[in-house]
Amino acid sequence: MKINVLAKRRKISNELITPLIIPSFSSTIFGIQDKESRKDLSNFYKFFQEKISNALYSLYDIHQNYIEEEILEIPETLILDSGSYEYLKYKKAGFRVKWNNKMYNDTINKLNRKKTTIQVNCDVFDDVNKQIDAAIGEYKNNYLKDFIIKPNKRKIFIDVSDVMSNIDKLSEFNIIGLTEKELGDTLLEKCQNIIKIRSRLYEEGIELPIHLFGVLDPLSIILYSFCGADIFDGLSWAKNGFINNFAIYDDNYALLKGYFEFNDDNLLQIMLINNLEVLSTIRTKIVEFTQSYNWNVFDLNLDTEEKMKLLLSSSGIDVSVKI
Repeated sequence: MKINVLAKRRKISNELITPLIIPSFSSTIFGIQDKESRKDLSNFYKFFQEKISNALYSLYDIHQNYIEEEILEIPETLILDSGSYEYLKYKKAGFRVKWNNKMYNDTINKLNRKKTTIQVNCDVFDDVNKQIDAAIGEYKNNYLKDFIIKPNKRKIFIDVSDVMSNIDKLSEFNIIGLTEKELGDTLLEKCQNIIKIRSRLYEEGIELPIHLFGVLDPLSIILYSFCGADIFDGLSWAKNGFINNFAIYDDNYALLKGYFEFNDDNLLQIMLINNLEVLSTIRTKIVEFTQSYNWNVFDLNLDTEEKMKLLLSSSGIDVSVKI
């Protein structure tokens, strides 16, 4: 498939068009052992709010009151995630936590955001058609529907053939969600599976955006946007430093930026502010790319660009398109 069919801007609503690059906020940012630190999530957001117009919050964190209610009204676009990520993190760490469909629905029903809101359904590990049936009744009328596809029971990765066979039913939703780690066992397989889903949507005349959960470093955003993904979120912006499209360890970031005398707190603050600026720039570059399909807009070094083109070509993409 040609890259100009895969990499393009897609309409989510009358007001919203892709690409969307969404910083995620989670109580797990602060580690999972210190319960008191989780309550600082609202202050963490407030510090960065002037640089963030879009955000993702977990319904689990909202239910636990880790986020002040007025914070939810600040972003122009807010994604309400299902809460499973935080719940499973705490559960695996040995905490006595509870999260279920009733708690999910109770939390959603208490919210009444007026600005653009995207709601993610509860995780269901079953056949895709059963996941669709379970999700349809969960969404609030005024929220955009983000349907996350999960693997079947006791499977690690999603069944792409099952997704393909139910592709017509996906038009019930505004967005299709996929978790990057559940797309495949290799980077090549992940790219191929996004392309397969996007290609089948194209064949059926369905222009739904694809939301990749857990992808927010610059290089991965660029790569997967070429494959047909449109919306990206994750926590990597709050954990690593972004330099030259790479995500790197914070001490290496300090070295390469020359921040030798910054203490850990000051380094983190400036690193995250810079990361948000990088993500904003990446979005602008993707928009520019969809207008020109000129690779130079991304300022990739030659070796990185050649390896990316090789991967995309191996995935079945014609990268030579010029318009």
